Amino acid sequence: MEMKQKWAFIFFASLFPPALAVKPTLSTTEFKVSGEINPGVCSVNIHGDGVHYGNMFLKNVSSITSDEIELGTKSIAYSIQCPQKAQVWLMLDDNYAGAVPELWGDKYFGLAPGKSKDGENINLGGYQVTLTELYIDGDSAGLVNDMAGKPITPGRFVVYSMDKIITTGKVFTGLFNVKAKIINPKLIDMDSAVNFSGSARVTISYY
Repeated sequence: MEMKQKWAFIFFASLFPPALAVKPTLSTTEFKVSGEINPGVCSVNIHGDGVHYGNMFLKNVSSITSDEIELGTKSIAYSIQCPQKAQVWLMLDDNYAGAVPELWGDKYFGLAPGKSKDGENINLGGYQVTLTELYIDGDSAGLVNDMAGKPITPGRFVVYSMDKIITTGKVFTGLFNVKAKIINPKLIDMDSAVNFSGSARVTISYY
């Protein structure tokens, strides 16, 4: 019995020689570890489809002179949602920048050109935009350089802040307040309806 065991061991040993007796052949491959950490995208939402003055009668307009008609102020709410805390900068670009009367300066957005009594293309006027009711994550906020409530300049960023310091947050809210006026009403046929419109592009930058 002892011999059989010994022989069997020697037999199997001859089938499997020591590893050092034969140099192994190596084959290699690799795997990669990769990915991307994405900060996510902040999005802006205008709560409504625009600022509507509706049908207005001249007798109900509070301020009319030979040079201009002031149409009062209308407001629309907006919100900016971010997936993580960020600093938010906001800018409005005027889609009718060339239609702003030069004498009004750089803080007006233009209204689309209209027609004069003689059928000529004329600038109808413009509007100013202020930002109020500003909040960051539900807390009262402002704008850098005390711009809250003041007319903003088209094409320039305003920055959310608290205590005059740029502040991060996830939810930024506020009101766009639009104050429009018509220029040179004496050149317009005021005996018929005068349609006016304007638009601005909202851009946000966040860090």
